[in-house]
Amino acid sequence: MPTLNLLVNGTVPTGSGLSSSAAMVVSSLIASLVSSSSSSSPPPHLSKPHIVSAATVSERSVGVNSGGMDQAASVFGEKHKAVFVRFAPELKAQTVHVPGHVEFVIANSGVNADKHDTAPENYNLRVVETTVAAEVLARKVGVGRLESRDGFGGTLEEVVRRYFAGKGLGEEEQLEEFGKVVSGVFDGEGEYTRDELAEMMDMKEDELVEKYMTRFPGPHNPFIFGADCKFGRKSSSY
Repeated sequence: MPTLNLLVNGTVPTGSGLSSSAAMVVSSLIASLVSSSSSSSPPPHLSKPHIVSAATVSERSVGVNSGGMDQAASVFGEKHKAVFVRFAPELKAQTVHVPGHVEFVIANSGVNADKHDTAPENYNLRVVETTVAAEVLARKVGVGRLESRDGFGGTLEEVVRRYFAGKGLGEEEQLEEFGKVVSGVFDGEGEYTRDELAEMMDMKEDELVEKYMTRFPGPHNPFIFGADCKFGRKSSSY
């Protein structure tokens, strides 16, 4: 087994990167593949979608419930172009030229967000909220059992796709109608506790915790939210 010594240097302040962790994982993955090759053993060929998938799974191994968008941007990105990414029914990306008169302004909020420390709740909580929201909506609007994403749960994109299948509505019409659907399902006052969500999903609270709040991304990197933890505001997360 070949060994690899890497020296990593950068100027991005700790906890202040913009998708820097995904870029680091992608570049490390590619460097490892290239360095493991030799004249008699060329590096394994991986398509860009496969690299995105491998990098996403790798980042989850450190306890971050990553979705893949940042990794896709790193792999498919091109200078002076934006990237339009689709994950369903399969991963595809299309670069779009940014007109010269368009400028993107990135500001430093001054808040240090070290993912190693904040991921267990601040980062992963958002993913738990959207996944549970998708599962609740799927049950309430009757679109059937959602496809499981890595054994974790379905996505809001899948709920929308199934709900509007065959209806022939444009995106703006779908957005307006589904907004009413969401408001009708999540009609409580702002936030929901674990027991309230469990009741909405017709399951016991400990089952909800086991499936969505402890096992993913793995038994070695659990994240557990207390019974008094509240999930999502209708005006933002849902």
